[in-house]
Amino acid sequence: MAVNYDSDTTENIKLRLKDLKNSFDTVTTSPRYNNAETGEVKDALVALQTRLDTNPATELHEADDSFILIQKSILEAQEDLKIAEERVKTMRNVDKNPSYYESWFPINRPLRSSSIIVCFIFGIFFFSLSFFSFMKYLGFSFTVNISWLTSDVIQTYRKFFVYGGGFIVIGLIILTIIGWVRKS
Repeated sequence: MAVNYDSDTTENIKLRLKDLKNSFDTVTTSPRYNNAETGEVKDALVALQTRLDTNPATELHEADDSFILIQKSILEAQEDLKIAEERVKTMRNVDKNPSYYESWFPINRPLRSSSIIVCFIFGIFFFSLSFFSFMKYLGFSFTVNISWLTSDVIQTYRKFFVYGGGFIVIGLIILTIIGWVRKS
């Protein structure tokens, strides 16, 4: 039965392929088709592949796949555009919109005059603290004599400062500096 693989119905093509499958010689030592059937199998494969390629459903599926890829690339481009717009806004208004990290450590912004004073005070404090600690380590002892601060006065106020008044004084100094910096 001769079948035109380019234009025949799928039922006729299925029947012919079933006949070719049944005519495959498995009795001999090397299973094979005869020469005419081998040529027909090759022609059938080429014709069916051509028919598959010209099928509108195949083209529609490929178009759908490319449409999905284009949609994904558009969404990625829109996300990249939003990120770029946010970066441009922060770059144009660095002082108005500092990032979280720049609010703590101004990398691109110059320091305000009040910040410079606070940094200078902290520098002097930590330098004197380290200097006097080093001198005490070397054996020098520095004492400050305050005339009204006698041992009786210290014993009287010691009950108010159980854990030491130094912590309270340091805390008050830090709170004062923080309040002054936030105000200015």
